[in-house]
Amino acid sequence: MSVSKKPMVLVILDGYGYREEQQDNAIFSAKTR
Repeated sequence: MSVSKKPMVLVILDGYGYREEQQDNAIFSAKTR
């Protein structure tokens, strides 16, 4: 019996969310526009 390896991604979004404040705001800091 052979075991095939499948890709796996572990994503931890601790504290991820939208907010109006710009200080310490990862989404605002990304400058996606």
